[in-house]
Amino acid sequence: MTLNESCIGQRYIRPDSISKVTGYAKFTADLLAGRTDVLVAKVRRIDCARARIKSIDTGEAKKVPGVVAVLTAGDLKDGSGYGYILKDKPVLAKDEIICDCDPVAFVAAETEEAAYRAVNLIKVEYDALPFETDPLKNMLPGAEQVRKEYGSHHCGNVSNDVRVAKGGMEEAASKTVIEITADFRTPMVEHTALERDIAFAEPDAVNGGLTFYCPVQNVHGMREGLCEALHLPVSRIRVVSPLVGGGFGGKECSSVDCGVAAGILALCTGRAVVYEMTREEMFRYTSKRHRSYIKYKIGVDTHGCMTGMWSEAIFDKGAYKSVDVIPHRSALLSGGPYVIPAVDVRNRSIYTNHVYGGAFRGLGAPQQYYALECAMDDMARTIGMDPVEFRLKNLIKEGSETIFSQQMSKSDAAGIRECIEKVRQELEWDKPLDCSDPYKKRGRGIACYMYGTGSSFPKDAGHVYLELNLDGSLNVNLAQNEMGQGLITAMSQIAAQAMGVSIEYVNVGISDSMCGPEAGPTSASRATVFQGNAIIAGCRSLKKRILDVAADMLEADAHELTIKNSEIFSEKEPDKKVTLKSAAARARVSQVSLAQVGNWYPPMTEKDPENLNQTTRWTTFAYGAHGVLVEVDTRNGMITVCRSVQATDVGKAINPDTVEGQMDGGAAQAIGWALMEECFLRHGLVKETSLHEYLIPTALDVPSLESIIVESGSESGPFGAKGVGEPTILGGAPAIRNAVLDATGLAMYEIPMTPVRVMEALERAETASAAEKKPFFRVPLQCGLWD
Repeated sequence: MTLNESCIGQRYIRPDSISKVTGYAKFTADLLAGRTDVLVAKVRRIDCARARIKSIDTGEAKKVPGVVAVLTAGDLKDGSGYGYILKDKPVLAKDEIICDCDPVAFVAAETEEAAYRAVNLIKVEYDALPFETDPLKNMLPGAEQVRKEYGSHHCGNVSNDVRVAKGGMEEAASKTVIEITADFRTPMVEHTALERDIAFAEPDAVNGGLTFYCPVQNVHGMREGLCEALHLPVSRIRVVSPLVGGGFGGKECSSVDCGVAAGILALCTGRAVVYEMTREEMFRYTSKRHRSYIKYKIGVDTHGCMTGMWSEAIFDKGAYKSVDVIPHRSALLSGGPYVIPAVDVRNRSIYTNHVYGGAFRGLGAPQQYYALECAMDDMARTIGMDPVEFRLKNLIKEGSETIFSQQMSKSDAAGIRECIEKVRQELEWDKPLDCSDPYKKRGRGIACYMYGTGSSFPKDAGHVYLELNLDGSLNVNLAQNEMGQGLITAMSQIAAQAMGVSIEYVNVGISDSMCGPEAGPTSASRATVFQGNAIIAGCRSLKKRILDVAADMLEADAHELTIKNSEIFSEKEPDKKVTLKSAAARARVSQVSLAQVGNWYPPMTEKDPENLNQTTRWTTFAYGAHGVLVEVDTRNGMITVCRSVQATDVGKAINPDTVEGQMDGGAAQAIGWALMEECFLRHGLVKETSLHEYLIPTALDVPSLESIIVESGSESGPFGAKGVGEPTILGGAPAIRNAVLDATGLAMYEIPMTPVRVMEALERAETASAAEKKPFFRVPLQCGLWD
């Protein structure tokens, strides 16, 4: 798409920025200020990974002054469940819980104090049952089935099973001269969004049903997830998402969890109800990044070219399905931006008895790229090749194919190569490091990535409502969220560019299921591309009608007219012009519609008859390289990231400020994931319950982040843009691990690389033989995998 104006690529100030820093921006909890008619909800759960419920006594809870309702499963109409994708969660557990996040009772009271008191007075008698939190054990024959309601026809505890296969592995083996294998492990991680999970449900006295206000990443998806549990058609459920204080994928599911409690109680009492989770509840009961266990086997020929790759990944699903595209996306991206003639990949998610895994920035790709890019470094060092040169040698080229047989374009090949070269240059890759301090070891590391924009499934599409106002301004209504990523700004710039008006004349309405058409979630790095293209398509149709009206007013040929700065004029006779405002007024009295639905669909996914995922999957890809310089203190195991340089091919930066913000945010999250963040389970329950126990990076842990925008363009993105929200987290963790390898000679296979783990690795290396240290020391995982 041709760029012919100045709206695109400009650093416009985000319209929500001043209101946020001054405290005037309204988040969901702020909507309750001054209201005294809203009931407060609390939820009773059992501190047990799995249990059989014997009895629930709510008598004392109901006596608490101010308590309006106390509900258990026996008070509900039937056993209808709820859930974001699959409605597999019980509203209230009746006979058995399969993880500690299963609720057993709801309370609604006039005050928070009364609700707390009542929920703590609910007495639950139960028998603890055997549970399993290890997905590897739950894969074994004879393992007890976590989801017994699926019956014996289900594949044991497998939630999702995805294969990617291409080429001949036997032929690849015949060309292979060196082969490496490695096992990797990544942790369960909490989203730690600043805004706590909350849902405010209010009966709709006019239309019937309920209106929800909550920070959910898919307003239409929440309606569908709740409708059966609430016994309401989706048309009687309205969901409005105000500004969101951080999502990262977590608010695709957790808002639905909050919404079912608030909604059931609102229907029961006929009053507005709010349920806001405490930080402890968020840690214990909301979705997490999946723990993963990943194995890679990679082969190369005499020239250092990759001949084949075998990979298997197991993702710890937890007790409920939630967002379960993780095995699918990670399997497709398991070969990264490299040419690999033969692959055999199998990724599975496995049910276990603990809090469920869901969407988290990257949808499984961070786990997969951590393993792949560490294996790439291991191979490079094994064959004595520079890690950058090894990647460049095996990089995709124009016309080459991914492991899922999608052909690469010229811009694909150019973008990733430029990213690598810029990182190499900025990090001074070939310059010797200062290693004068005998205790502090310094090293550089790099990792690369490619990431598809959108879900890769046929239903993916963009839809918006547009309306030209009589003052010449343009309304844009869409269902996506503003979560701090700069959506409003990007949509405003695209609409201004497409319609020919200044950005001040664009009004963006967001995240209301009644006012914006269904267009999928604000996730998968899809909003800018899908909704941006829908805006362009809608503006194209709207402009055509307006130009026809203006042509009559100017007595000119509509094909010769254009719109710029809200003026319509003839390109042949520039003095012949009329304002967009006057053309809109004429259109209104001429029975010409000022409203338009904008739609955009990516090319339909091709059929895959053998179910081996050999088909075109994504319309465009973002690419990147992330390089770091680290310092490892061998006296205490502390790893300091001294420099972080990330170059990302974004196609075209609609707003460089917001793009750099996404890149900086992704890098900071990657540092936390690599060095400190991990949820531990104790008896099946998440051990960490606050930010005192669960560490995330602070300003002292993050260096000055260097983000380099690369613009290769995109044939299918709006004005050449690509999705950039998620891919920027992908390279940081493996780059840090590879830098630690460069600094110390230690190849670590588990993150986070905490000081304790680093010191244990150093101690193991000290007692290792010379042969075990060549070409580097492989730090064994603490417990055996894949036995």
